[in-house]
Amino acid sequence: AFSSILDEHIRRELAHEIVRVLRNPKGIILWYDFWLNPTNPQTHGISLKEIKNLFPGCTYYVKRVTLAPPISRLIAPFSMPLAKLLESFKIFNSHYLILIIRDI
Repeated sequence: AFSSILDEHIRRELAHEIVRVLRNPKGIILWYDFWLNPTNPQTHGISLKEIKNLFPGCTYYVKRVTLAPPISRLIAPFSMPLAKLLESFKIFNSHYLILIIRDI
């Protein structure tokens, strides 16, 4: 959802509130959002650097996942094996899957 929040101040406030309400001091956040979407001006891709700035004092376990939707839409209807192969090349992946663990 962060990629749909265009206002930087609101993104920061939301991240602060998420960290604040974590029940356990070692609470976790599961992040899945894209880091790049140049074709949609109604969104803002969130870089890993920005995620780390939004959630300071945390540990991050990061994976790039999800074959970029424009590529997937072209390839998957004709060849799922090829789509899976392309997805294995992280350069074609458009999303981050991150386990964010709040440090004490």
